[in-house]
Amino acid sequence: MYWKNNPASNWDSIFDRENLCLSDLMREQNLLEELKGQNKKLIDFLTKPDIALELVRLVTQEPQENENPENRFVLPNLACEILTSDIQPMYNVLSHEEEIWKCFFSFLEDNEPPLNSLMASYFSRTLCSLILKTGSQDWYTYQFNCLKALEKVSDKGNFIDLLLKHLDTSAIMDLIIKISTLLEGPPLRSNIFTLFEKEQLISKLVDTLDSKNLPVRQLNAAEIICAIEVASELHPLENNPLVISIESPETVNKVLVKMFGQTEKTESTLLGGISILQTLLMATKFKDEDSNEVYNDKQSLAEDLYITILPFLEHIHNVLLFPPKIESLESMGNVIEKPFGNVRLQIVRLISSLLSMHNQQINERFAQLNTIKVLLDCFFCYELNNFLHTQVVQCFHEVMCCNHSIAENSTFIAHVIKDCQLIESILDNEKCIQPGKKKKRIYWSLSNNC
Repeated sequence: MYWKNNPASNWDSIFDRENLCLSDLMREQNLLEELKGQNKKLIDFLTKPDIALELVRLVTQEPQENENPENRFVLPNLACEILTSDIQPMYNVLSHEEEIWKCFFSFLEDNEPPLNSLMASYFSRTLCSLILKTGSQDWYTYQFNCLKALEKVSDKGNFIDLLLKHLDTSAIMDLIIKISTLLEGPPLRSNIFTLFEKEQLISKLVDTLDSKNLPVRQLNAAEIICAIEVASELHPLENNPLVISIESPETVNKVLVKMFGQTEKTESTLLGGISILQTLLMATKFKDEDSNEVYNDKQSLAEDLYITILPFLEHIHNVLLFPPKIESLESMGNVIEKPFGNVRLQIVRLISSLLSMHNQQINERFAQLNTIKVLLDCFFCYELNNFLHTQVVQCFHEVMCCNHSIAENSTFIAHVIKDCQLIESILDNEKCIQPGKKKKRIYWSLSNNC
């Protein structure tokens, strides 16, 4: 009775069938459980080169549209689970078989954007399993298989171009980020960084910040650059060519030109560029545990940044005055014809970050442009915009609570109080509040900085 109902005995009998094929096997129940249970016969069958190739084709070739919508992606999903089930023999065959890599590359080459999001996620997950370390892999095997995979990618010659072709698909963006940031071990990371720099990844991502491209492509490109920069803080690698490229004055200048040098300034281009600049400015912040060498590197980066950004401060200021067109917004029963908008909000955040550098030349230029006065006017004009108020208050905090010498900052503080009429604006706002009527006293947070 026990053997009759033992599921293991049923699986043993499956492999006694003549002409057993993958499609028959994938109809069996508990396939994944049996695979994770290290059933040797099952693993041996699935890791045959022709069977593994068939599995890869399932995750790289979109099913016919005339199939039942409910079952259309059942087999690709199951194939992806099998390929990424953390079985070492599977990684061995996937990383070495030439035909399998042809399937991977053909998925990117033969399909025009946009990719099917599900198929792209299966592709991305499968490829990541070959390059990133999994739980069961020992270090030697991981390095061996990863180097083999990187060799295939390097031999292709245009792998980055193929990925960037489909940058509007989030799964492809995630794939680039994971490959660029999650490899383990300095030798492997150095290999992938050198390869990506050889194929000019950063330069091509910055080129994507163009009003001719879809907004999602531009924002995904910016997110990749930011992710690489942030990862370098968490896992530093000496002479990382990608980070050197991102932090170079040439790249920063190129980003600024993309933001402000085009005839049409689009929301996505500005937001993408701002996110890159903000990430770089954050990278200049000092930490208590930073060594003298790291301190000097951050100081050098900060100097390069403000020298490069300084000529573009007028363009940054002008976005506050002439933002990209934005549709009217209904809020609390009222229609706001000219909402402040996310672009201007992020510009204010950027100004706050620039003020936090406490650079005299930047402060002087903001004073010449009367930027602080514009921020103050926006503060009182959009009295219900708490996000704006938070950022403007932070700007005033950076000005008033500067730790630098009083002599350096006194002129700028005088400009803020006298020329921008900070105190008068607060008092005028108080006069506008009629007795007996409830109205938000939005100036209170400003008063705390005076």
